[in-house]
Amino acid sequence: MATPIKVVLFEDTEQTRSEILNALKKHLQRSGSVIPFDRKLFTESDDDSKRMYEDRLENILRKAPYDGATLLVVDRDLSKSTNFGGLSDNTVAAAAKRLAVPICSYARQAAPEDYKWRARWEEGRIILSYETDDELARQAFLAARGFAEITAKLARTEKEKGGKPPAKTLAALLGKPEYSDKIALYSVGDQNRISEIPARVSRF
Repeated sequence: MATPIKVVLFEDTEQTRSEILNALKKHLQRSGSVIPFDRKLFTESDDDSKRMYEDRLENILRKAPYDGATLLVVDRDLSKSTNFGGLSDNTVAAAAKRLAVPICSYARQAAPEDYKWRARWEEGRIILSYETDDELARQAFLAARGFAEITAKLARTEKEKGGKPPAKTLAALLGKPEYSDKIALYSVGDQNRISEIPARVSRF
């Protein structure tokens, strides 16, 4: 049985949020659900609401209805977010990293040069490039489905063989255990990528 997908959408413009939600639901169908990051769907204590944005987001995303998210789909500019004035995708990405949840970010407006640069070099997220909401939703769905499959394989791998080095875990996920030494060698020059694997495994 396929692992259910849960997508959390961060979009601070109500009409745009509605349009993208509908497009995501169309592509998800029975594969899972999409939930908007909406002030109406969670509560915070007075003390929690005074914390740093990253801390607040981490705390909120650990609880229903956002807990167990497969993927966060995040608008680049979230400055109009209720109770999170000036919020950006960088802050959401930082919280997501703590939770080992992957993130896709997008910009509905024409992408500035810095965003095009980030699309090539940004660490820890996927930058979506699209012309229609349907195309955005299709790309996000494909990413979410891939991450859901990886999550399921990770759980099986850890259950069957117990803890092992990140390189061997990644090789097992690829179905190429003989590549573990090559992956380990690659990770010597890119510790950021390979270090995400233990964090992801720790969710199980």
